[in-house]
Amino acid sequence: MGLKWSFAHITHYMELGEPCGPASLCTGVTPKSLADEHANTTAFQCLEIFKEYDITDIDVEICETITWH
Repeated sequence: MGLKWSFAHITHYMELGEPCGPASLCTGVTPKSLADEHANTTAFQCLEIFKEYDITDIDVEICETITWH
């Protein structure tokens, strides 16, 4: 699909005293570089890779972002 990504990071937010939710893989892509259906396909492919390693408590997010160097 020619994904033009600028960053990828895993975050895990929680509030003190509250149970942890799932971690999130967030990947930034160049604006207008990825159609919605390709973004969904990419996210589900990422989830399949995590499942291969028995990682099932993670969300995958793709967001448009502009990176300055």
